[in-house]
Amino acid sequence: MKFLFVTEQMSYEWLGIMYLSTALKRAGAHTRLFVIGEDISAIEEWKPDFIGYSVLTGNHRQLLAFNQSLKKRLTFTSVFGGPHPTYFPQMADEPGVDYIVRGEAELCVEKILSRPKEKIIFCNLPQNLDEIPFPDRELIYGRFPAHRDNAIKHFISSRGCPFDCPYCYNNIQASLYHDQKRVRARSPENMLDEI
Repeated sequence: MKFLFVTEQMSYEWLGIMYLSTALKRAGAHTRLFVIGEDISAIEEWKPDFIGYSVLTGNHRQLLAFNQSLKKRLTFTSVFGGPHPTYFPQMADEPGVDYIVRGEAELCVEKILSRPKEKIIFCNLPQNLDEIPFPDRELIYGRFPAHRDNAIKHFISSRGCPFDCPYCYNNIQASLYHDQKRVRARSPENMLDEI
């Protein structure tokens, strides 16, 4: 099983896809990274089973258009996750979209790889962040050594926010996860192990 992450050019490490890459590898998948603007023949040669996009509002149109152009050339299952499809699940109705994932996806990777019938996959929040494997930094560093050599490294010590500001993502998250603990923290020992 091959899972390709497609992103725009990165000016910093994208922890979200690095966490997902680790989860996918534990589920038996092989992962790679492609940056829009590179030669598409690399995708054609690797022949991924899945292509995943981490989508923000603002880059969603570009990623949808890129996905549609790939669908004309290749056979694969497309998966869209991130804030935009979490906010706007109607994205599942866009041409070329096979699945959208709402929420934090580490606990959903096996479901995604099984290609379920429903197009919208809702993921519960991981409650014990210490149980989540460390991000796959080699996914980025193997392709972009400048990120490896950068003195600034990114880490996530907690997830979620206790506030429900109406202009913020957390307002939607509060309604999606009203029955789950939203604010979760890693132990200091777990953080130090990653660092």
